[in-house]
Amino acid sequence: MDGTEYGWAELYPDGKYRKDSPLNNAFAINKNAANPERLLMLLELLNTDEEAYDMFMYGVEGETYVKDETGALQYPEGQDAATSVYLGWFNWPFVRQQFNKPSGIITQEALDAEHKWLEKESLVVSPLTGFNPDTGSIKTELAQRDQLYDEQGKLLLAGITNGDDVDTAVQKYIDSQKAAGLDAIMSFMQGEADQYVAK
Repeated sequence: MDGTEYGWAELYPDGKYRKDSPLNNAFAINKNAANPERLLMLLELLNTDEEAYDMFMYGVEGETYVKDETGALQYPEGQDAATSVYLGWFNWPFVRQQFNKPSGIITQEALDAEHKWLEKESLVVSPLTGFNPDTGSIKTELAQRDQLYDEQGKLLLAGITNGDDVDTAVQKYIDSQKAAGLDAIMSFMQGEADQYVAK
């Protein structure tokens, strides 16, 4: 460790936050996989065997990590975040909270704070979790909207207004989006969302 300390601040402590859907970390097996059952066996092993999980996520003790006096996993002598081939790699689909350990710059306090955050009452599951409507009936409008975003929206985000003052440039963009069918998109999506929530 280089002594660097990391932290975070909650900007709106009284506000509500959307809890991510488990689908955000979905793990899929390719339909062309030669041995899909073998991958399922690996995932089951990582879910149930802490020793296998540790080897998969952290490597071999003494070679890819060492334990400090608190039990946290650290880089071996001569290795750091820039040179390690193992400790510090991260992939959400494989993380198992029951086996996750402080390692590298991730302290036990950070893991505890994350767990506490996930239990906040202000963290809510969106009623639109899993909402994925068929947008075939508005594909033309969506394509036009995306083209306008590429041609004008990205410039506005970068502060480029092509000679107009900011208010004029933003209004032109809004008008262009409406002319391209923004109201139809919003109406369609609202109707689909209402039906989804009603179910």
